[in-house]
Amino acid sequence: MLVIVRTEKLFDWLSRTRRTVFLQADMKRKATASPRWRWKFGGFLLMGTLLTLFMLVHLQTLFGPDASDGANTVPVVTSFEGQQFSLNRTKSKLAFMFLTGHNMALDILWNQFFEEVEEHEYSVYIHARPGYSFSKGNTICRSFINRQLNNSILVEWGEATMIRAERLLLTEALQDPLNQRFFLLSDSCIPLYNFTHIYNYVMSSQKSFVDSFVDKNDDQYNILMEPVISEDKWRKGSQWVALTRKHAEVIAGDSTVFPSFVDHCKKINLSDNWKGDPMNNETIGRHNCIPDEHYIQTLLAVDPIYALRHCLRRTHP
Repeated sequence: MLVIVRTEKLFDWLSRTRRTVFLQADMKRKATASPRWRWKFGGFLLMGTLLTLFMLVHLQTLFGPDASDGANTVPVVTSFEGQQFSLNRTKSKLAFMFLTGHNMALDILWNQFFEEVEEHEYSVYIHARPGYSFSKGNTICRSFINRQLNNSILVEWGEATMIRAERLLLTEALQDPLNQRFFLLSDSCIPLYNFTHIYNYVMSSQKSFVDSFVDKNDDQYNILMEPVISEDKWRKGSQWVALTRKHAEVIAGDSTVFPSFVDHCKKINLSDNWKGDPMNNETIGRHNCIPDEHYIQTLLAVDPIYALRHCLRRTHP
C-alpha cells in the first residue's frame, strides 16, 4: 500500500514536472519568436516606405515643374519644340498687299498692328513706284522693310495700270502656298481690330469679302465689252477687298476679262472747255470708265464657277 501511494506521488510529481518543462519551453519559444516577427514587420514597413518614396521622386521627375532641367528630359523638350516649330510653319497666313505711290503715311499704326504678331502668321507685299524701296530710313514699320515688288509699274489713277498692279500683287502673294487670305489695301487704309480678331474672323469663313453691287445709275459699261462681258454682269464696288485663295487665283490668272477692261474701260481726260457728257453710254468713241471700281467685282460675276452668289459676301443687296 505504501508502495502504491509513493508510486502515485511519483507519477504526480513527474506530471507536474513535465507540464512545467513544456510551459517553460513554450514561453521560451514565444520569447524568441516575438523579436523575429517584429524584425520581419519592420523590414516590410521599411521596404514599403522606400518604394513609396522612390515612386514619388520618379513621378516628380517626370511631371514636375523642373522636369526640363534634368538631363534625361532634354530630348523630349527638343522634340516638342521641333514639332511646335513645324506646326507654326504650316499655319495659314494672311497676305497684306498695299498699293502706294511711295511712302506709307500711316505706317505707325501698322507697326503697332504687327508688333505682337508672329512673323509666320502673315506676309506683306507693297507695290510702289519703280525703284522705290522701304528701309529703316523711310518707315518705322519693320514689316514693310524690303517688302516692295521688284517688278512694279507706273500706276495712274483711273487707268488699267491700277488693276494691273493689283494682279502683280496677287501673283506675288500666291507664290507662298501658306497664304490663304489676301487683303488688297491702299496706303490710307488702317486696321480697326487687332490681328487675332481679323485672323479668326476671315479664316472662319470660306467666303471672300467684296463690296459688289449693281448700280442702276452707273453708265460706265461699254457696249464694246459685250462679247466678253454682258451688261447684266456689270458690277461696281470698292477695290479694297479680302479674298480667299481661290478668288485670288481667278483674278491673277484672268486672261479674258482683263484685256477687255484694258481696251474698253478707260477714263477720259477732258479739256477745260469741254461741255459734253462723259458718261454717255450711247457713244462708242469717247467713253469714261474707271477700271478699279469694276474689275474684280465684274470678273467674279462673269466667272461661272466662282459666281458671286455662291462664294462672295456682298455688302450691298
